[in-house]
Amino acid sequence: MIADSWKTARIALLGTTFAGVLLVLVKSIFYPASSDRSLSAFDFPQTVPLSGWQQIKATPLPVTEDALFVSGTHYQYLQDDRSLDIKMYYVVLDNASGLQGVIEQYGYENWVQNKVEMRQDKNIGFYGLWQKENRVNLAACINPIPGTTLTTDQFGQKYNSQAFQLGRIIPWLLGRAPLRDSRCLWTTLSIPIETGKSPKELYPVLEEVWFSWYEWWQPRFPQR
Repeated sequence: MIADSWKTARIALLGTTFAGVLLVLVKSIFYPASSDRSLSAFDFPQTVPLSGWQQIKATPLPVTEDALFVSGTHYQYLQDDRSLDIKMYYVVLDNASGLQGVIEQYGYENWVQNKVEMRQDKNIGFYGLWQKENRVNLAACINPIPGTTLTTDQFGQKYNSQAFQLGRIIPWLLGRAPLRDSRCLWTTLSIPIETGKSPKELYPVLEEVWFSWYEWWQPRFPQR
């Protein structure tokens, strides 16, 4: 009799605990708390190796009052007479839709107008290529978990998927880490259009750089 009572009480306790955890989990998914914009600025390294290219300099990007990033750096490289500019922005978003402002201000202003061509690499993720004036550009968001994103929908899917990873749920329940990480290393690459070459002829150049750049940065994504 006592054993049965204890068993019933234990089941009720486990059920209540599970329901509470589930309720908090659902609330965090549909009504997420604002991100911690007080996170310290990330100190970008002054030197980033890039095979086949010579680094010229790295310059911190100015963070103004209306800036949408916490810190950033402009890297410049040379390969013979070809110059390469890479800008990285350490972004902390309130939610997935916040990426749109970053895209418009530090990437392409208008998807249709800039004729952005979205591509996907199975080992890396999504990225975009486009021409603006006399330069060809590539952009993508390097995320805390592997797989780059280009649009707010892609970022949102990756952002929300973190809520169902056991490795994130346990630290979150213990108060050691947020359930989802809303940070992004928004990255843009650009090279000038060379005489006698079409913009699309230069896309492979940017892609080769991007693949190497991503492989170096993904395991070095800023720690919280």
